[in-house]
Order: sequence, then C-alpha cells, then structure tokens
Amino acid sequence: MKIKFDNLMKKGSPISVEQSDSSDRVEKKDIKGFEKFLSETKKEGKRQQIAESEHHRETTHSLLKNKESAEWQALRKNAVNSLERLIATLDIYRNALNNEKIDFDRMYTIIEDMNREKDKMLATMIELPDGDNLKAIMTSAAISVLNETNKYYKNYMY
Repeated sequence: MKIKFDNLMKKGSPISVEQSDSSDRVEKKDIKGFEKFLSETKKEGKRQQIAESEHHRETTHSLLKNKESAEWQALRKNAVNSLERLIATLDIYRNALNNEKIDFDRMYTIIEDMNREKDKMLATMIELPDGDNLKAIMTSAAISVLNETNKYYKNYMY
C-alpha cells in the first residue's frame, strides 16, 4: 500500500487520534463474528488432523497385513543392516583420525572399507521406494562417505 504524500500536504495535517478512533471503530458484533469464525476454523483443523491420522493408521495396518509386507520388512532390514555397517566403518575412520599411531597403510585400508560398505549400502538402497525416509538417511550417509574420502585423497594422496 502506497501513501500519497501529495494528498496529505494538500489537506494540511494528518488525521488526529480522535478522528481515527471514531471513524475506524470495529463493532463488537464484528469481533464476535471473527472469534466464531476462528473457533470453527480450529475445530475443522482438528477434524482434518484426526482424519489424516486415521488414514495413516489404516494405511499402516493394511501394509502390515499385506503379503508383500514381510518382503518389504526384509528389504528394510537389509537396508538398515548395511547402513549400520557403514556407520560403524565411519566410526572406525573417526577414531583413526584422532589416533596418531595409525599409519598411512592402515588409513588407506579403512578408506577402502568405507567405500566398499558405501557401495553395498547403495545397492540395497536402490530397491527402496522413492520418498522413503530410510532412503533419505542412506543418501546422507553416502554423501558423508564421499566427502570424507575426497578430503582424505586431497590431503594425503597429493
């Protein structure tokens, strides 16, 4: 909203407080109508949240009852196991970085193990459906491994 200063200058002074209070007064009837509208909107929002949670619960139950759910659970279990192995390898790498006694050959072996576990994890991750939160976590872990290996090769290999 633009204020036109030309109009203010022609009229002289801006509107005083007394004038604005009397002309812009909101009636109590309007306030009650707004409060009623606000409470109805809140109730509708709660109803929608309940409906969405019931739909989510029904979808989850149908997945668990489905014959393919055992296959899906086995797939997720394999993915979680490969992710855990990768995280364990990352932990070994972190501890090796803090240990001054680790030599170059041992560090190189740890990096190779990390890359091998990343590749195994990516092979299981491909089978997961798009939009799966586990897939997003696995992608983040793979990116972390890539960053760490790039830093290692940049610092120690060249």
